Amino acid sequence: MVVFDPNVSVSGAGPQGVPGDSAFVYIRYAADNIGTGISSTPDASRPYIAVLTTDTEIVAPVAADFTGLWFLYKGATGATGINGTDPLWLIGASDPTVNSDTAHGYSAGSGAINTATHKVFFCESSANGAAVWHQSWPALTGDMDFSLVGIWRVFPGTPTRVGDAQFTITDPSNANLYDLAFPKGTIIKWEKSGGGFQTAIVKDATYGANTITINILGNTLAAGFTLMKYCIMKPVKEEFIVPGKLPAAAITDIGKTIFAFRDILIFSALVRYKTAATTTKGVWDINDDGTTIFTTKPEIAATATKGTDTVCNCVLATAVTVVVVDSAITLDYDSGHATTPGSDAYVELLYMPASWRYSP
Repeated sequence: MVVFDPNVSVSGAGPQGVPGDSAFVYIRYAADNIGTGISSTPDASRPYIAVLTTDTEIVAPVAADFTGLWFLYKGATGATGINGTDPLWLIGASDPTVNSDTAHGYSAGSGAINTATHKVFFCESSANGAAVWHQSWPALTGDMDFSLVGIWRVFPGTPTRVGDAQFTITDPSNANLYDLAFPKGTIIKWEKSGGGFQTAIVKDATYGANTITINILGNTLAAGFTLMKYCIMKPVKEEFIVPGKLPAAAITDIGKTIFAFRDILIFSALVRYKTAATTTKGVWDINDDGTTIFTTKPEIAATATKGTDTVCNCVLATAVTVVVVDSAITLDYDSGHATTPGSDAYVELLYMPASWRYSP
């Protein structure tokens, strides 16, 4: 668009200006500050540059034309940095072994992926010839569940064995309140001497003289155990309820049937009565598909409303026996007082999904 302004007039062309001076600019690169290897093309071997401006054309510039003009425009390569400390990953078509150790570049925290089975592992200890690796979670699949990653923590206070079902940890002046931090039901695991997963739950924890004494229900805490950890997840509680006055005689398959929704490890059973029996104790049994899983039967003393915690065969002595998915878990009433057997019985089970043992 052209706009005409009546207030503006054009009076004609102005005088011609003074002709400018010609100027030529030359840029060259060289290996040093005297022009060695001079070239118009930069590369890694020519870290020096010179810029020459002149009103006289130079048909074929040489190094002498740039005397005093050279300067370093590219610095030398810096020193190599310190190696990082990221753990090494082992990737191959086999599982890591005891020889996937420090001597081979691995350390605690290293990871491994079996490309054939898609299993993922982490290294707990990289001791030469005795490395300890654990499968972190099931093989990598499209429906993989990461919800249980990182549920185990190192047990504090230097766990020290006292007996098969007892250990101590230190806690000066009870500063950390470990007797409260690890209440009944806390799940623990450890490696037995020579290797092998073992597990139990805390029965009770008490403080005295800078020491926490912890009693457990589960596998035997034999001498030489290592790598004790506690679980941040609590055990699952399942309960049989038998309402009303209990039978005068033994009866099998009393109450509901519990179907295991996945492989589980049952730790213990405990019997409670709302109204106590008199004279004679009550004895119960729990079965997996019709076969008892309690060598020592859960029972409750006469006149008592709470029985004693009884260890399940799943974790008896050094056994680790899974109740497999879809198993029918049933309750038997084995014996009691014929006339006044008590009433309103509650039999509770504490267990964990067997898969938890493999989570880091």
